Amino acid sequence: MVRGFMRRIGDEIPIAVGELSILPEHLFATAVRWVLARAQEQEGASPGAVTVAHPADWGQYRTALLRQALADLGLAHVALISAPVAAALHYELHEMLDTGGTFAVFDLGGSGFEATAMAKTSGRTFEVMGRPEQIEQLGGADFDRAIFEHVAAGASEVFAGLESAEMQALWCLRRECSQAKEALSAEVSVSIPVLLPGRTPRSN
Repeated sequence: MVRGFMRRIGDEIPIAVGELSILPEHLFATAVRWVLARAQEQEGASPGAVTVAHPADWGQYRTALLRQALADLGLAHVALISAPVAAALHYELHEMLDTGGTFAVFDLGGSGFEATAMAKTSGRTFEVMGRPEQIEQLGGADFDRAIFEHVAAGASEVFAGLESAEMQALWCLRRECSQAKEALSAEVSVSIPVLLPGRTPRSN
């Protein structure tokens, strides 16, 4: 499984996936195609329009790479929009924003945190003001890693000398850590079972 590849878009070094070497923008485009296929299965028809959001601080280089990767998979019709504009459009479905008003969008996503000052210019048109500020190492994937490292540090003897045959169990543990992160949105504490083949079960 490949994680956090959106951060790598614009990096010319491909990502090794098994015996394959794939550029990060192609992985992203593949994920978009998978989502569209699942949506078509559930709805019984292709969507009338598809829009993909990207970080506000992306320049023409990164967006051009993404457009080309999408086109290579037959998705040339997909529109791109910055994430804060997408958030503003979604927010206005529930709360009307005044034309000429300014506001801030704080986006804590899977791959980073981004803060953007915006203004509503007219109708449903929004403009990014100034330069968006982004912290790339502050996202859901980083919280997952921090929780996993906490569990590993608390059970170092269990993790010592892991064999390749135990990698599947290790992946399941990473998933448990991710689910624990989500549970902590509502709970003050969680238990994470550490179950590895041939090792003593315990939890942290």
